[in-house]
Amino acid sequence: MKRLLILMVLVFLTSGALGAGRLESTRPGFASQQIAGLSSTPALLSEINPSPASLTASALESLLPKLSGRPANILARQLGKKMLGGKKLEGSTSPITGMDNIESADGYDWENEPSMAVNPQNPSIVVVFTHYYNATSGGSCQAIVSYDGGVSFDWIHDYVYPPVPSGGGCSDPVVRFSPDGSYAYYLYMDVDASGHSKIVLQRASGYNPTSLIGTPVTVFEHPDYFVDKPWVDVSYYDLANPGVVYVTATWFDASGFSYITFNVSANYGTTWGYAPNNPVAVAWITSSSLLVQGSRPIGVRLSGNGYLSICFYYSNADGIRNSTYSTPCVAHNSYGGVFGSGSWSPFFYPGGVHKYELSQWLGPSSTYHRWWGGMFPSLAVDEQGMVYVAYTADPNTNQGDIEAGNVYLARFFIDTLAGSTLPPVLVGSGTTAQGYPTVAARFDYATGKYMVFVGYGDYLTGNAKYNTVYRKALRAPSGSGIFNLPFGGKVKVSDRPSSSDIWFIGDYIDSALTGRTYHIVWTDRSDVPILDEDDDVLHDMFVP
Repeated sequence: MKRLLILMVLVFLTSGALGAGRLESTRPGFASQQIAGLSSTPALLSEINPSPASLTASALESLLPKLSGRPANILARQLGKKMLGGKKLEGSTSPITGMDNIESADGYDWENEPSMAVNPQNPSIVVVFTHYYNATSGGSCQAIVSYDGGVSFDWIHDYVYPPVPSGGGCSDPVVRFSPDGSYAYYLYMDVDASGHSKIVLQRASGYNPTSLIGTPVTVFEHPDYFVDKPWVDVSYYDLANPGVVYVTATWFDASGFSYITFNVSANYGTTWGYAPNNPVAVAWITSSSLLVQGSRPIGVRLSGNGYLSICFYYSNADGIRNSTYSTPCVAHNSYGGVFGSGSWSPFFYPGGVHKYELSQWLGPSSTYHRWWGGMFPSLAVDEQGMVYVAYTADPNTNQGDIEAGNVYLARFFIDTLAGSTLPPVLVGSGTTAQGYPTVAARFDYATGKYMVFVGYGDYLTGNAKYNTVYRKALRAPSGSGIFNLPFGGKVKVSDRPSSSDIWFIGDYIDSALTGRTYHIVWTDRSDVPILDEDDDVLHDMFVP
């Protein structure tokens, strides 16, 4: 058998290193859990591939099947490609017949792939950050703010990104607040007209998120790498170090090798621990037939330490979108090393090996929109340090059928990694597809338990339409049932079913949970037929 050179710090923890329960009295460092012969510190990118080859047009074209949805679309157009993944690229072949939705932008432009956040110190301030583009103006992103807890949104003072057009397009928008509520962080990917990409962070006032502070700061950029699929998050519930910000992304070189990279700031994103062209690579693969993608970081403060976890999609050695896949995670016990201390865990696999990979397009027979991004994880963490990992997997080997995905939830404690070997919980299932999950969690003082909400797309007969739904679980804070997640029934969020799209509805939806309100945003297509490109973004909220 041909040996695959997988230079990836991906190893399995032994079952004895995890334990079955919660260790409240001791919080061991990760160094004791290292397996002999492996470094406990990820490498800088320059140490892995100090002289990458230039990204030619042919090299960029070869990356298209590995990129997230919107960047693949932008790059394909810039390369003059008319087909992407066996489908003709989107075009204005039908009239736009949208209607205004107060949580969307308008009925004449297209909005999808929404992220959202609620100010933790002032829950009346809610931000939604989305793709915002049309056939003539190209690709931008738009931030929209509510000052009444999500009841209404301020259209007069919305903001379009990038602030300085680069001739390319904004993609993969993410918004988060600092734990003290003083800053809002807008992270996005900027793809210029030459196919060059970078990841930038724009700060704004946490109490007036349309008031931008300074200019965008570049977090990741290198002339010989295509940088894709960013995410930003913070160390939750940490008012002692509220300025800590985490960012991850996927890097690709001219050989098609993939890298999960990490950067961290200790001062609200003003300066960063690593140079934009030389970040930390926490995972990498030197095989173009394999892939790591769709990473997300998340942090929480426990007993004076700032714990961080990063989880991502890994194709496994059987290849990309072929058979099985995994969602590896890695943890750090001191803010990702931004203060010069702490250590990394070896990689572990919450939920184990997932069967099976999603198809590139939603079935049956790849009829509908891009689907494989549903394998990228969504993360949440509660005040006790339990991390929840939501993802989609196909329950059978047939990638061409209607039963194209189920939603699962894995979990583990961020400091001890206990629980990561438990089987995942099946959250969304049926004879059709379920996918693109988002997870939110926090303590509920009314019940004395931890709330977990999982929202997702729930497809109807034939997958031609979908509803957005959520399910809620309560877990005990201690005792034998600490890992039990008994979910209640489905609650329908969307008022009307949406038509599936032929091409793209976004790679994710998002949610947030405060002490009083569960918020969720999604791509809505309830007012258009399948061939119409007018996506809207809707927001709704519920009393937990």
